[in-house]
Amino acid sequence: MPAFNLRKRRRSPRRRLTALLSESGAEAVEFALVAPMLFFVVLGLVYFLLLFSAHVSLSHAVSVGMRYAVVPTAPNSREYPTVAAVNARVTESALFFKPGDCSSSVLGDVFQNAPVTLVVSCNFPNPAGGALNGLRTLVTSTPTSSYSSVVAIEADAKGRRE
Repeated sequence: MPAFNLRKRRRSPRRRLTALLSESGAEAVEFALVAPMLFFVVLGLVYFLLLFSAHVSLSHAVSVGMRYAVVPTAPNSREYPTVAAVNARVTESALFFKPGDCSSSVLGDVFQNAPVTLVVSCNFPNPAGGALNGLRTLVTSTPTSSYSSVVAIEADAKGRRE
């Protein structure tokens, strides 16, 4: 008698059917299909919340800048802060933005009770724009940048000089 059996072992039809209907590993396949989509949804939600927080920060900075722009520098004088001083106040109040990311303009006259408008526009980074540009360059081999890598956020406030 040989030491090993050369005959191929046959599985019974019932065992083959059981192996085919087995659900082992189904959870791993489902996770592999769902996880990337869930990851991008969570990432988009986090980015949207950061963008919303940046907009709230900018709105607060504009209101601080407007309060600073309408009050005279000295109690008995008719001198008001310069545009550069108002821009500096807005920049230091906008927590989400670097000093070079924002541009602001103060519109209005410099006499008492004159209407004043402060308009501030800031650039917020958009990682999705850079990623889409990179993907387009990879696929088409032409470096075109039709997706912006920044999102412009604008806020304004109106007031009267005191």
